[in-house]
Amino acid sequence: MKPINYLLLLFAFMSLSCSDDEKEDIQEQVQLPAIKNETSTSEAVVTLTTVEIKGSIDAQEEELDSYGVVWSNNPDPTVEDNIVEVGGETQAHAFHKSVSNFTFTVIIENLTPGKNYYFRVYAQNEAGVAYGEEISLETLSIAGTTWDLFFNHSAETTWNADVEFYEDGTAFYDEPACPGCYATYGTWSLDGNILTYNLDGNPDATSYILTGTIEGNSIAGTYTWGEENKEFTGEKYD
Repeated sequence: MKPINYLLLLFAFMSLSCSDDEKEDIQEQVQLPAIKNETSTSEAVVTLTTVEIKGSIDAQEEELDSYGVVWSNNPDPTVEDNIVEVGGETQAHAFHKSVSNFTFTVIIENLTPGKNYYFRVYAQNEAGVAYGEEISLETLSIAGTTWDLFFNHSAETTWNADVEFYEDGTAFYDEPACPGCYATYGTWSLDGNILTYNLDGNPDATSYILTGTIEGNSIAGTYTWGEENKEFTGEKYD
């Protein structure tokens, strides 16, 4: 029976121990990424259903497991809430990259008009998750706004109307060419950025039911005229 070479065993044990210590030292050197929110409340790009959030990270992108934006209806959102991760199947886009610092922009879509949301940029690496400063933004609504609508009924018949949309889901219609002549109250609702507006509020009406898509301060769509559909467009007054 060959004698056990204790020196070799001791050397192997010490080598493994040193290797583990080196790994721990490397892990201890990993710091949370420095991340900053670059979106201000006054300059934020907000629509009825979207919000644009910008962030910057002082780190190399390849060192990160993920980064992007988290949001919620409640304060202090985390990666356990709603999340848009840059890269993969998201609507996020990175730009202005450099070796050790880069900025990115995320567009969060399919939000509800007139609702308040809380947003934070985030970045994750081996050390954990870092969050930027929270920002609270409210998506737009047409409640409390007035629009100039243009009705294209036919080649011979067109007109403009001013419509005020109220918080309670009602709207007031009047034609500036003849104030009070056709004034009427109706009802409206939003499904995302799709407006449905019943001009006179009659639930049995078959005419003057407007359906339009709002993009920024403009709207375009059709309104019913019996069994026909006619076109209308509009712009929001400042």
